Amino acid sequence: MIQRALVFLFCASGILEAATTLSVVASSDAYLSSANASSNFGNAGALSLAGNGTGNVVGPLSSILRFDLSTIASSLDSTYGTGGWMVDQVQLQLTSATPQNPNFNPNAAGAVAVDWLTSDSWTEGTITWAGLPGVVSAGSESMGTFSYGGSNSGTVAHTLQNGTGFLADLLSGSLASLLLSAGDPNVSMTINSRNFGTPANRPYLLITASAIPESGKVALLMFGSFALMLRRRR
Repeated sequence: MIQRALVFLFCASGILEAATTLSVVASSDAYLSSANASSNFGNAGALSLAGNGTGNVVGPLSSILRFDLSTIASSLDSTYGTGGWMVDQVQLQLTSATPQNPNFNPNAAGAVAVDWLTSDSWTEGTITWAGLPGVVSAGSESMGTFSYGGSNSGTVAHTLQNGTGFLADLLSGSLASLLLSAGDPNVSMTINSRNFGTPANRPYLLITASAIPESGKVALLMFGSFALMLRRRR
């Protein structure tokens, strides 16, 4: 499911231009448990990740998500013209939850790592902790880390790095798989999955794009800034 929002940006040239934000809900997801390495948890109502710190008594956890980007580029092409747009920001929107599964650790603040995976050849109903290395071995790319405060509730959009692999998936209308894992030993985070009852609280990718600036607008902006500097010097 893709949703669209328009955000109006005021340019220094005095021209209002609209940035478009498209949201895509996760189409597949699963949490992976080191303590249950051969078990699949692809139909759970929540996802989780955790490091190997002493406070995480259940052990390390990771979560894997897949998003269908098949209509993103065509939608932006229809708004800005074919190839007339650029991606300004990619965010992962997650809703924290209270751990109620005995396989989860208590929530604890820390860093969460996000990696784009080259391979999308995993299945929600069969992927396991033991099977994850086979997916990761095909290649991965860091999309950065974000800070989690340890809350048991709340929806936050976390800004990611625009990795070249992810952008290639977006431009080609492919699937995109993301791996969430611990960015430090002590972090533990539980979030709602795509199966959560309230659609707005499921995992979403938020992709914000805008028109590529025309050279004339850029030249006008530079000239205007130069003229303003001269005026202030008088």
